[in-house]
Amino acid sequence: MPRLALHPPPRTRHWALVSPWFLLLAVSIGGTSLALIGPVAQLPSISWSGAGLQALCLVVFWFAYGVGRRHSPRCPTRLPSVLEPAHGWITVLLLVGIVGVALQVVTKLDVLDGYDLSSIFALRTERAMQLASAERPGSAGWAAVGFLTYPAGVVGLCGVFRWYEQMYVGRVALAATFGASLTLMTLLMGGRGPLISCAALLAGSAVLRVIDGLPVFPRSRALRWSAVLAVIGFLSYSTIIWTVRSDAVQLDAEQFLVHAENAWGMTVRSGFRDAVEPILGIDGVRALAVTSFYISQSTAILERIIAAPASAPMLGMYEADVVAATYRVMAGADAKLLADGNQRLLEANIYGFFSGAWGGLVIDFGYAGAMAAIAAWGWMAGRAWGVALRAPGAPAALMLAFWLAASIWSFATPPLGFSNAAVLFSWFIVFSVFARPSPSRQNSAKADARQIRIRSRPLAAQ
Repeated sequence: MPRLALHPPPRTRHWALVSPWFLLLAVSIGGTSLALIGPVAQLPSISWSGAGLQALCLVVFWFAYGVGRRHSPRCPTRLPSVLEPAHGWITVLLLVGIVGVALQVVTKLDVLDGYDLSSIFALRTERAMQLASAERPGSAGWAAVGFLTYPAGVVGLCGVFRWYEQMYVGRVALAATFGASLTLMTLLMGGRGPLISCAALLAGSAVLRVIDGLPVFPRSRALRWSAVLAVIGFLSYSTIIWTVRSDAVQLDAEQFLVHAENAWGMTVRSGFRDAVEPILGIDGVRALAVTSFYISQSTAILERIIAAPASAPMLGMYEADVVAATYRVMAGADAKLLADGNQRLLEANIYGFFSGAWGGLVIDFGYAGAMAAIAAWGWMAGRAWGVALRAPGAPAALMLAFWLAASIWSFATPPLGFSNAAVLFSWFIVFSVFARPSPSRQNSAKADARQIRIRSRPLAAQ
C-alpha cells in the first residue's frame, strides 16, 4: 500500500460549523424555535426557568468543551503503517456485529405471534409496559448477548465508511451484510432508533472524511444509489409506522390528532392546518405535525420535569437501556428504585416522551449531577474534536463520530440514552484502545512523517 502524503492541519474556524459544540447549539436553538413557532403548539409552553436552565447547560458544555479541546492529546500521524491495526479491528467488529444482529433476529422471531407490523407493534407495546413496571426481562440469554454485541458492527460500519478508499472488497461486503441485517432487526423491533443512530454516526464519519481532505461521500456509484434507496425506504417506513400505530388504537387521522391533544399536550396550529390540509389532506397534516412534535417535544417535557415534585435521581436507569436492564436482572422483584421512578414520571406525564439531553440528565442525576455530567460530556467531545483536527485519519479520531451523533440526537436524549448508545460508546472505546498502533509503529510513522516534511520543503530551505 503506498504511503500517504501529509496534509497541513485544517484551520479551526473553517470546520467550526460541524463541531460537536456548534451542532449541539444548533439543535438546541432549532428545537426551541420549532416548539415556539412550528406547526404545533405544546403544553406547557417554555418559561423563563426552562430557558435559563437550557442556557446554563449550554454554557457548562461550552466551557468544558473548550478545556477538553485545548488539552487534547497529539495522536500518531495517519500513515498506512498506523492504520493497518485499525483495518483488522474493523473486520472483527463487523463480524461481532453480524453475530449480535443474528441473535437479536432469531430471538425476536421466536417470540412474535406473526410477521406483520401489527404483531411487531403489539410486542413492542408489551415490552414497553414491562419496562415501565420494572419487570424482570423475559428475554433469553442469547438476546442479551445480541443486545451487547450488535453495536460493534455499527462502529465497524463507520470505520469502513471513513476509510472506504482503503478497504478491501471483502470488508466492504461484510459492511453491506451488516447494514442489511441491521435493517431487518430494526423492522422486527417495530421502531427506527438503530437506523437513526447509525445514520447520525455515518454523518459524523463523513465530517472526518471532509476534514481529512476526502469527499464527503465515497466515489462509488453503488454506494450512492444504496444511500438514496435507503433514504426513500426510511421515509416510507416512517409513514407506514404512524399508520399502523393509529390503526392499532383504532383511530383515524382526525381522532389521532384529538388524542394527541389530550394525551400529549400537542395542538396543531390553525394557520398550519389551513395551509397544508387542502394540499396533503388530513393524513399529511398528521404526519407533519407528529414529526414536528417528535423533534421539538423536549422543550415542553423539560418544563414538566422542572414542575414535577423533587424525587430521587434514577442513576442512569431512565435513559441508558443497558443500565436499566442490568438493574432489573440483579434486583429481580425488588427493582423498587426503577419502578417507583417510572411511576412518578408517568404521573407527571413525562415517561415515554423525549426528555432531551438536559431533561434526561436531570432525571438521572439531579440538577447538580446533571451539570457534572454535561461538563464530562463537553470535555470528552472537546478532546475528540482536538484529536480530529490534528490527525483526522488516526484511529482515535473516529471517536468524534460518536460525539457528533450525540449532538444530533440531543433533541431526544443524553449522549448515552439513544438506542443502546451506552453499549455503542463502549465499542467505540474498544476500537480506540485496541486499534491504537504499537510504539514501534508510532516511531516508524513519526520517522516517515519527518522524511515527508523534509522532502516537501523548497530546495532553498534545505
